[in-house]
Amino acid sequence: MRKSRATSEGEKPSLFVAQAERAFKRVARKLRAENRQPRMRLNRLKVPFGTAKFCRLRNARYLTWRDAFEVEFEDGIAFLETHAAIRKANKITIGAIPASVELEPETRSGFFVHYDNGQTAEVSWSFIRELPPKK
Repeated sequence: MRKSRATSEGEKPSLFVAQAERAFKRVARKLRAENRQPRMRLNRLKVPFGTAKFCRLRNARYLTWRDAFEVEFEDGIAFLETHAAIRKANKITIGAIPASVELEPETRSGFFVHYDNGQTAEVSWSFIRELPPKK
């Protein structure tokens, strides 16, 4: 830990210096905490395969810092679906980076993810709201 110049000479630091050092430590702690990746848990609102009720999508967007898609439905429920799950279901190459996310224009029953390498993933509302089928 770095000592301020005033404390190294045996003097008491000024109030301003002490407050600035405390503020710096708080900001540093906050930045370290933000860099940690929170564990993503399976959403408990997902229902068993084949039992979900249809609801139109309101919005879908890619969250880079979480490497996941946030999908909002008109009934107010929002889900966070991992990019790895969508990439695996659509057989998208691992190095592909999402370039844009587009809602299905007519029915809003799903969305398309366009990648930088030209591939496109199609994601249905049921993929987001339902649990995968049991094997």
